Amino acid sequence: MHLVRSKEPLGVREIARALHLSPSTVHYHLKRLEELSLIQKEGDGYRVKEIVNPEEFVIIGRALVHRLTIYSFFFLGIDIGIVISCIIHGINIDRVITLLISSIAFVLLFIEGLNYSRRHQE
Repeated sequence: MHLVRSKEPLGVREIARALHLSPSTVHYHLKRLEELSLIQKEGDGYRVKEIVNPEEFVIIGRALVHRLTIYSFFFLGIDIGIVISCIIHGINIDRVITLLISSIAFVLLFIEGLNYSRRHQE
């Protein structure tokens, strides 16, 4: 938040003094934020690349994944369930329509989630 409020790049020591933390602690966290593409180094300081609403993302490993991508897998699960239902009980118009709608929802949410994540990682 200290970087977000700053209008110019801030160095490790400046941030450490302002937050009453050790420079090594600040450096560690700045490197992590840089790995997540949330901040970038400019000269001797760091600047927020783009303000991101953390509620829109989930951290998986070292990657920020947009929640739309996660939601898309819900519809993929429905698709798999409908395909299994078609194999067991046969194909009917209700299953085909459900499969079509959930497939469209999966594709749209997945693509939109990936696009949003890419925009925030560039």
